[in-house]
Formats: sequence, C-alpha cells, structure tokens
Amino acid sequence: MPCEIADFLELVHQLDEVAQRDRERWSAFDVGGRTFGYLWPATRTVGLKQTIAEQLALVAERPQTFEVQFTSGGFGWVVVRLEGVERDELAELTFEAWRLTAPAALIDSRGDRLLTLLGVGAIFGVITAVVRPIVNLLSLPVIVLTLGLFLLVTNALMLLLTSKLADSLGLDFHVDGFWTAVFGALVISIASMIVESLLPDPR
Repeated sequence: MPCEIADFLELVHQLDEVAQRDRERWSAFDVGGRTFGYLWPATRTVGLKQTIAEQLALVAERPQTFEVQFTSGGFGWVVVRLEGVERDELAELTFEAWRLTAPAALIDSRGDRLLTLLGVGAIFGVITAVVRPIVNLLSLPVIVLTLGLFLLVTNALMLLLTSKLADSLGLDFHVDGFWTAVFGALVISIASMIVESLLPDPR
C-alpha cells in the first residue's frame, strides 16, 4: 500500500530525540542539531539522507520513485515520492537517515535497548514454554472454578518471574508489583488473541 504523509510523520517520531522544524512549504527533521530529513506536503515527497552508494542505487533502480536531491559532506540525499514506496521500505530509509546523522551515544543507547528487548523476550519465551505449563497444571482446579480467569494470575506470575531473572542478569526490565503484572498479562492475552485470529487456520 502506498505511503501517506501521516505514515512518514509516525515513523519519524518513533525515533529518539527528533526535532521537527516547520516552515510555510516544508518541514525539516533534526537529531543532535543536524538535519536528516525533509517533508514537502504539497508534492507528497520527502528528502532523506543516505550514503552516496545507496542514493545512486535507488535512483538507478526506480527513477520514477527516487531522484537525486543533492550530495553533501560525503552523503547523498534522495527525494522519495511517497506514493511509490511501501511503509516497511520507507521505515528502513527513514531509520538509515536518522542513523547516519544521530550522535554515536544515541545510536548505542538504542542498540542497548534492542539487546534488552531481545534478552527479555528470550527469558519470557523460556518461562512460557517450560514453567507456565507446570504452574497451569498444578492450578488446574482453580482455573476450572474461575472459568479460566485464574490464567491471568499465572501469566502475571510469569511476568514477575521474568522481571526477577532479568534483574539478576542486569537487564533493564522491571515489573512494578503484582497488579502491574496482572495488567501486563491482560494486555499480552488480548494481543495473543488478536494475532491468533489473524493467522490462517493450519487445517
């Protein structure tokens, strides 16, 4: 599906420490005091900082969607027509423009958060696969009596256990109390139901 201006703005503001400067006909997007992107609403185009090699490759491959904006400081800026790109491609180009511009410390901190998310995800996956079935089996009478509502409690306990293990491994993930864990378990349950409903039936 072709991208809209709203898609670009949403992607930009998901990045860290982005400042938007609005002018009459265009907007600029900065990180660390340096510009990495432009938006021209009237023409539904954006300008993004890329490597020179990437700039040339994009323009050569799809000149109807990409064009050279300018080259400066060893980087090649490219104009992107939003109707010619999918959201995932626009996300990659926008992130690359941000990464080429952001201070090194900011990029490192984002990478550290990614490693934390991967680590916590791995811990939670192991607990869900190994510990939760045992807890659910031992709690089966209570689960039946509460018509399944007690599963929220067992899922909350899994989140609390994940938090404890993450803390012990030095990962920056903490669940603040039992009721916070219950709310988190409810969110996970709803998200799982939505994902399962969208997946095709294997039969």
